Amino acid sequence: MSIILLAALLPVIVLLSFIYHQDSMKPEPANELLKAFFYGIGSVFVSMLFSTPVTMIYNPGTDTLWGCVYTAFMQAAVPEELAKLIMLGLFLRKCEAFDEHLDGIVYACCVGMGFAAVENIMYVFDDLSNWTTVAFIRAFLAVPAHFFFAVAMGYYYSLQHWDARRRTDPEASTHVQRYRWLMILVPVFLHGTYDTICMFISVLGSGILFIILLLFCWWMWKESKRRISEHFTIDKVYFDLGQDHETGEQTPEEV
Repeated sequence: MSIILLAALLPVIVLLSFIYHQDSMKPEPANELLKAFFYGIGSVFVSMLFSTPVTMIYNPGTDTLWGCVYTAFMQAAVPEELAKLIMLGLFLRKCEAFDEHLDGIVYACCVGMGFAAVENIMYVFDDLSNWTTVAFIRAFLAVPAHFFFAVAMGYYYSLQHWDARRRTDPEASTHVQRYRWLMILVPVFLHGTYDTICMFISVLGSGILFIILLLFCWWMWKESKRRISEHFTIDKVYFDLGQDHETGEQTPEEV
């Protein structure tokens, strides 16, 4: 059982290690990262509060293409990403270590990986006769997908967070509302599209759809790297200048 549990958690550990090492200038405290991870575990139960009534009201199943789209978005993407965003917001409200642009992505990934860890354990242990196949496929598709959704959420969360604090910058304030919408709409779109393709594959059994899924995941990986790099570059400018992200003034240690 311990080997199966490790197989379920290994991709989560690898991706958390990856995002942690991207934040090389000012790494986040380990206790805060762990706390965000547990908030992600909590988001699993929050998502059930949203998905359960939706499923009870209307559940077309996944035997038709419409059923696949509805299930992917309304029963998975919307409740899960909304739950993650709520838990991310609750965590970051009192997180004093959230002082750089990249931090939003780092903590969003911790929340996302907390959710993915629980989900992966459930899937792997649900099919013990084929656990190696399930663990292998999800290690390269489902778990990284949750990571990509989290990067998108954290990217826009940071943009709205820091722009909202630059009250003296009229241009920054005009973007806040747009970023607040994008930090939920983009992850939902990515998640819903990913799940829709996966469900289409189960219904149609098309090899072409599997190739499309791989290409979509590759594109999300490229976009995630770009967004991580963009926030890292912004932070590096402030770090090199010794300036505070919120005020643009020199930090006390640099004065």
